[in-house]
Amino acid sequence: MNFKPDDWNANAQEYAKIPVRDGPLMAPCQAMLKDLTGALPLSESTAVLDVGCGPGTAISMFIDDYGPQIPTTTRLIASDFSSAMVDMVRNRQKQEAANPLWEKLETAVYDAQDLSGVKDGELSHVMGSLVYFMLPDGRKGLSEAHRVLQPGGAFALTSWSEVEWIEILNLAALRVRSFVPKGFDIMGPWRSVEGVKEELEAVGFKDVQARYVDVFMDVTDPTKFVDGFIRSKNPGAVMVVGDFSLEELDRTCEEWNNIVKERYPNPPRKIKGVAVVTSTRK
Repeated sequence: MNFKPDDWNANAQEYAKIPVRDGPLMAPCQAMLKDLTGALPLSESTAVLDVGCGPGTAISMFIDDYGPQIPTTTRLIASDFSSAMVDMVRNRQKQEAANPLWEKLETAVYDAQDLSGVKDGELSHVMGSLVYFMLPDGRKGLSEAHRVLQPGGAFALTSWSEVEWIEILNLAALRVRSFVPKGFDIMGPWRSVEGVKEELEAVGFKDVQARYVDVFMDVTDPTKFVDGFIRSKNPGAVMVVGDFSLEELDRTCEEWNNIVKERYPNPPRKIKGVAVVTSTRK
């Protein structure tokens, strides 16, 4: 995949509306943070970088759940290659000004494949949730994470193995048009624990631990998902329905809901994703 910053800039406002605690991003983030801090205790942290921070999903959960464990001297950094996403984090930072951890958070516009603003061995912890499998060169991104970590530093990441809501979107679009691009297809190593482990070891990481984490999203009322994903400019949806007319988009949303009801006749209707959660050391 070859997403551009503008692809995510256009979607930043809608993406930020995805619920953190009740949405599909919670379980992968929680597992990633648990494994990151398990690989290297925060008592030994000097600087923590969230790569591909988006509107602040992981870093906000990190501050909320691990704040008491973070030494006062530890730097916190959130970066994304989308300036609009970084602006969302900065807006949240203003809202949380009374929290010293938010107050000291540093923000930067960095491409995960080029962290040239960070020195070699400058960081103790790096995390990247749902980032590396979307890069044009995922291994280049992993190499950069390895470079900026100090010896013994910890790195944790997540990727998707299965995403039912994307699968259903493809099927719904095919009920509207006879052919549509397959879209958000997670290829290669990122779908499996074995594949991600191989990628990390190839750039020099050691002690790689990977596991699957199930994710469930309640779409009994599909409005939030339909508006926040299918109707928005989310790049994952745009790949499938980006050139659809408003009428076609309406029909696709209707068919998406129909397919969900066909699969899950009785509420609550919960669709499933499976994430690969991996932690490692330099």
